[in-house]
Amino acid sequence: MRSREEWSALGFATPSVLGLGLFTLFPVGMAVVMSFFDWPMLGESEFVGLENFRYLFGEDPDFLSSLRNTFVFTGLYVPLNILVALGLAFWISNSRW
Repeated sequence: MRSREEWSALGFATPSVLGLGLFTLFPVGMAVVMSFFDWPMLGESEFVGLENFRYLFGEDPDFLSSLRNTFVFTGLYVPLNILVALGLAFWISNSRW
């Protein structure tokens, strides 16, 4: 009986695991690999090692402002959006038709 239950569990878990791998783990892995290359839209890719990161942290003038914008968005917009959405949901759920 245990073997049958194990196969059933595997059958139910397989689509989720495949979806996670295909739509999350593979793109993240490819982003990490591509970060070590000079990869133009058309043409050959060239391995540059840590040069992209050296440019990002040392020479790129827009990196710090984009990092600040990300933290402002995450710290202010997301909590406010959740509060407004929950407030509206609470208000709608208590309204009488």
